[in-house]
Amino acid sequence: MKLGQAEIGHPRGDADGARRYPPILINFDARANMLSTIIEDTWELHLREMWSGNQSAVRMELLAEFGTVLGEDKIANFVAMGPEPWSIAFDHVVPLRQVRYSFAHGNFYPALVGACALGERIFNHLILALREDYGGHSATTRRVRSDDTFTNWNAALDVLQGWGVGRGTKSRVSSTFDNLFASKALVGRSCRTSVRGHSHSSRGRPAPVALDAALNHA
Repeated sequence: MKLGQAEIGHPRGDADGARRYPPILINFDARANMLSTIIEDTWELHLREMWSGNQSAVRMELLAEFGTVLGEDKIANFVAMGPEPWSIAFDHVVPLRQVRYSFAHGNFYPALVGACALGERIFNHLILALREDYGGHSATTRRVRSDDTFTNWNAALDVLQGWGVGRGTKSRVSSTFDNLFASKALVGRSCRTSVRGHSHSSRGRPAPVALDAALNHA
């Protein structure tokens, strides 16, 4: 699904009631699911032909989008990420796509750095947006009330879990951000290694768990 911008309408007035506005940017791309689907021999012929044609069309579309040089590698990287999650969080839609494009092109280090930065941006966004609603909560410390930026991941995630954000999926939220936090540590160590004069290699595609952590909670 392509990004689109809605036209600005008339200002909301007292007589508008519960009128809603459409989101400005939306994100959804399930082409990876299309390509990862195995066409079974037991399927009826017309279904096999339909799926084969659809997969061929998607592959041609991705080659046109990403370029034909190392095109098969780019398609494999794209499929490895899985579908692009549905998101209407406006501030995260464009960075999310930029991270995924970097990964698809084989630029794994920029993709990892971008995923870490986006993950931190997401929980900062959540805390700043919700802290007034949880002003009297025990998890809302003086620092949470006053600070404008939060870089201590463990403390920030403890605050969100204390508020019950992600309740019912706490283990998933925790595990994905833990994976992203571990990747963030790897980024820091590799940067320090480079500074000391040692070479850093980003060859080889890593498992895109860091992308999942940042992007699936956008």
